[in-house]
Amino acid sequence: STGLNLAVAAVDQAALQQALAALPRLEWGRKLDQFEVIEKATVASPGNETLRQTLETGLLAVIRGDSTRAAKDYACRQLSLVGGGEAAAALGGLLASPELSHMARYALERMSVPSAAAALREALPNTSGNLKAGIINSLGLKSDAASAPLLVAALQDSSAEVAAAAALALGRIATPD
Repeated sequence: STGLNLAVAAVDQAALQQALAALPRLEWGRKLDQFEVIEKATVASPGNETLRQTLETGLLAVIRGDSTRAAKDYACRQLSLVGGGEAAAALGGLLASPELSHMARYALERMSVPSAAAALREALPNTSGNLKAGIINSLGLKSDAASAPLLVAALQDSSAEVAAAAALALGRIATPD
């Protein structure tokens, strides 16, 4: 407990805000040193709702804004650890994007809020091909029993890849129904 309190106290709020403000311009291949404070805050956020909310708000601004793809990728990774219901909804909005769907799914798969699986289910009818197969795979990894009717319907998809993903996901969910 003392270690956690020290970690929380050690998060420099001004540096965190500065890093979140710089994040939208992140480019691939650049050093991430200036963003270490974001990672430190992410580690310190369990049990500190104020810090978690600060992170979520700042990271959501990155994925909703005119940010580089590298910045959105980074934000999705961090949201997988600190994101709540608002983040799940925002990440769900990225699932139809060929460039961002994979990282949005990565984050949603790891989030424990019920709205993460709901965001995946809601996006499923708006996708096809690889994107749809990926979302189906994520639902299977989350063992989301509520998606079973959607997955049963996907068994009849014209894409063999989607149908195979649905069969695998249903096997992972493995409910009696």
